[in-house]
Amino acid sequence: MLATHHTRFVAEDVRGRPLVRAGVRVDVDLGIACIANAVGLPRLWGRTVNAALDGFVEGFRTSRESGRARVDEAVRHAQRSLKQSAETLIERMVPDVAFTAVVLNDGHVHAINAGTSRIYVHRQHEPKRLTPRTDETAGLLRTTPTHASEAVAPGDLVLLGTQSAFSVRAIGKLASLLDVTPNATPDAITKLLVEPAESAGVGAAAVALRVH
Repeated sequence: MLATHHTRFVAEDVRGRPLVRAGVRVDVDLGIACIANAVGLPRLWGRTVNAALDGFVEGFRTSRESGRARVDEAVRHAQRSLKQSAETLIERMVPDVAFTAVVLNDGHVHAINAGTSRIYVHRQHEPKRLTPRTDETAGLLRTTPTHASEAVAPGDLVLLGTQSAFSVRAIGKLASLLDVTPNATPDAITKLLVEPAESAGVGAAAVALRVH
């Protein structure tokens, strides 16, 4: 299933220095998009985020399974990759990441989530949230990832992002934009979502996909 997409992320202000806390991967050929948002010490953010993202994409690409089984295998691959990335660290506890991903396949979007990140499907001005409402700070390693599925059609908008990308201000601006411009571009949407976080010095990441 094809989709036009755009990704955007902003750094977090850590003691006056910009540090990237969240990472994004999109593979159009595989029909997947994923976001990892680090939980833990800033010096480990890049290491853990890349391990989770690379692990998920590689696990999905190399899996011989299909459907839900393929997605589950990719999640396990991401978890192993994250654990392995911490083997040389001195920390007693392996750093975690909030993780969210979507897979577009056969007229459906599969939504995977561990932590506070969010996924929505917008259809004809009606948003539907595919991730649970939680303040759980644990991520891919310390909570059980959820899996939801929703039918999608051409014109539908799929959004995924860190919790910081869906602030009250960002959601309000998004609703206003889609009321006036229902076919707003993914570029315009991601910019709108991360702007409030950027102004506050908080890291954020968002992906918008318009289904063809």
